[in-house]
Amino acid sequence: MKPLSDFQGMLLVGLAATLWGSIGFVVALLSGGVLAIDPLLIACGRVALAAPVLWVWHRARSGRWGITLSKAHVLVLVAAGVVFALYHVTYFAAIPRVGLTYAVLLNICTAPLFAMIIARVALAERIQRAQILAVALAVLGCVVLVGGVHTSVKIDLVGVVLAVAAGLCYASLTVLTRRIAPECDAVTIQAVIMTVAALVLGTVLVGTQTSVHAEHIPWAALAYLALVPTVLSYVLYTRGLSVVRATTAASLTLLEPLVSTVLAVGFLAEQLSLVSWLGAVLLGASLVWAGRLKG
Repeated sequence: MKPLSDFQGMLLVGLAATLWGSIGFVVALLSGGVLAIDPLLIACGRVALAAPVLWVWHRARSGRWGITLSKAHVLVLVAAGVVFALYHVTYFAAIPRVGLTYAVLLNICTAPLFAMIIARVALAERIQRAQILAVALAVLGCVVLVGGVHTSVKIDLVGVVLAVAAGLCYASLTVLTRRIAPECDAVTIQAVIMTVAALVLGTVLVGTQTSVHAEHIPWAALAYLALVPTVLSYVLYTRGLSVVRATTAASLTLLEPLVSTVLAVGFLAEQLSLVSWLGAVLLGASLVWAGRLKG
């Protein structure tokens, strides 16, 4: 496959983050109102449907079902799958404790900071002062954008820890994927990761004894979540990570709350204050700056 340029890699990562921005919009429709579907069930259904699609895609590309990976690569992918599952568990456990707004805020805003630290230790990535400033400004923009929303949920320390743990899990997923992305096919990587995540999340659901009624499942919405912001977006993200540094990629994922906010304003009739709009502008400008910085 033809190698990507730095710009093409960042474009793919940014596109993936843009597609992820629709997840909150769809989950809000499914988990609210009369459906009231358990978000963890949505997460499990998302990856469980995505996994076989990815394996079929892998089969079409390689001509076989099997994979040729070293033991070290398999261990990295299994770890990434477990971390991806733990991300969902911690994130959804945090929501009832701190509310959706602050769960998103703590999760997404801490991920780039964790990624910067982990990538420095695990991947020996350089950290520039300008990069630190760009990430800090992007996080500040995200805080201003999302943090103006008031919530009636009483925030507790356990919920804060869970939301931050979700950010740590996502940062770890980025670094693990970055470690293997230059050497392995993006579709194969995600087929293994989604399979492991589906098994872990399925086990958690069985342990919580969550009841599932097939006739109540919105299959069209789940199919969208599986195909677009999961199969397509994570393959794009992994492909981009073959050339984009983990810290830069984690920073670009802050596009997700920006897109989510735009969708909420456009389709859910939510209102943004002037301060929130300024936060959106600061976030967008900082992401452009972070993307232009070289490692």
